[in-house]
Amino acid sequence: MRDYIQPMARKLGIEKKMSWHTFRHTFSSILKGNGEDVKVVQELLRHSSSRIAMDIYAQAQMPAERAALGHPTGDRGQAMDEALALLRRWWVGETVTASLGPYRFDALRLQALPIQQPLEVWLGGLAPAALERIARGADGWLTAAATPAEAGRGRATILARAAELGRPIDPEHFGISIPYSRTEPPAASVEALRQRRADRDLTEILPIGGRALLSLIEAHVSRGISKFVLRSVSDAPDWRADLDWLAESVLPLQT
Repeated sequence: MRDYIQPMARKLGIEKKMSWHTFRHTFSSILKGNGEDVKVVQELLRHSSSRIAMDIYAQAQMPAERAALGHPTGDRGQAMDEALALLRRWWVGETVTASLGPYRFDALRLQALPIQQPLEVWLGGLAPAALERIARGADGWLTAAATPAEAGRGRATILARAAELGRPIDPEHFGISIPYSRTEPPAASVEALRQRRADRDLTEILPIGGRALLSLIEAHVSRGISKFVLRSVSDAPDWRADLDWLAESVLPLQT
């Protein structure tokens, strides 16, 4: 491990701590993806219970996740639209008889309704289909991995389309999730963002340090974005110190 695997990982830009234990997670995930019996996975890993093997070690694979939801192909957007329409009817107390893919609902009604009426739904995404979906059926937009210019254009697109459809959307219901790092971020986090947004300068997506974070938030605010989810990409930050630093850095912007 120390002589070969860890040096090779560093050469490939993988900074995450790696040990022989890491391969147990990989092994269990592969076994799960191959459809092996839960008890077999437990025995091979020598765990005392199958819960440890499946809840902590095994990671779901994306194709399997989509197949389990009944939408392994590209029709998830349509399914979300249909499901959201049904949910809105249930949330206001309607008795609904309907079909959704392989599922059938016969005179289904919620016994306990949401206290907040109407219950708001915020969706994300940057693609044209996602913006159209938000304009047609959402109450807010929370995007991610977007530059201030992209976020501003997305907000304008949603508001214009919603106006065409006669749907009011609160202009304050537009936000973004921003990854940040107090110091140089882990290489794996940078690479993950680079793979997702190879077409953009990551300094407009991943700020490093308080000054950069503050500037990026201000740039988004100037384009009408007013809600922010700030998430550290550090491997193992001291959360209390991190929150204190975050509050000192950004709370002066709160209005």
